[in-house]
Amino acid sequence: MKAALLKELRLVVHPSTYFIVVLGALVLIPSWMYGAIFIYGVLVAFFNGMNAREMHDLEYSFSLPLSRASMARARILTMIGIEAIMLAIMVIFIALRGPLGINAITPPSEAVGTAANLYLVALGFITFGMFNLVFYPLYYRDPLKVGLPFIIASIPAALCITATVVLPYLPFANAASFGIAGFNDPSAQLCALAAGLVVFIVCNVAACKLSARSFTHFDA
Repeated sequence: MKAALLKELRLVVHPSTYFIVVLGALVLIPSWMYGAIFIYGVLVAFFNGMNAREMHDLEYSFSLPLSRASMARARILTMIGIEAIMLAIMVIFIALRGPLGINAITPPSEAVGTAANLYLVALGFITFGMFNLVFYPLYYRDPLKVGLPFIIASIPAALCITATVVLPYLPFANAASFGIAGFNDPSAQLCALAAGLVVFIVCNVAACKLSARSFTHFDA
């Protein structure tokens, strides 16, 4: 598996990925629609899929002593790592907003959807998990065709991103907390983060199993 992961990093990961992962720092922008950050995150899967095709990764991978299940798992684990790093960077810069005084100049009344807080990170885990669950099993039916799986997987991702915008305005108890920046009510935010992480893990475990099954039926 280590060799498969190194192959992914050296051959498949598109150069733009290293720029995209740091876009979690965009939470420093006052009064912005932070859910848009996740759009860049899901684009990584598309760019990497296209890059794998152009680099003839499939032919090279079949020449290695790797099972198809290992190939699929390596690709998904690489994406999981990229998504986790992006969200970790987001948490770091959310924490920096207070010392930098950004939270003080962005009152809740000016929030555009979910503010820069751990609820946002939890929704990021859910967005990425749902995207991976749909994209990779479809992608591994034919790894040479990236576009259609990406379009279909973008639908649940778009719904999750839409949720980041509308949640603070729903008529539910504590819904307004989603629009408050920083670590206000940390226990509730940590519970939401844990729930988002659980969804992320479950979705990716299922994505690995379904992708391996899809790939076994692919006729190279």
